[in-house]
Amino acid sequence: MKHILAWLTAILFTALFAMITSDFHYSIVFSILSFIASYAFWNNWFDAIKKTAKRANV
Repeated sequence: MKHILAWLTAILFTALFAMITSDFHYSIVFSILSFIASYAFWNNWFDAIKKTAKRANV
């Protein structure tokens, strides 16, 4: 699930960036950076949800 959300987020940000700047080469770099950042974000998001769920079960 994290991979799917990270890819979708990266694709959406890249499409938005490409439409604004109209530059393909920077879009590739932005896409890679966006994937790394979105994967880190969703990873932290799911970890926080797991921790919250553990506390609720105690």
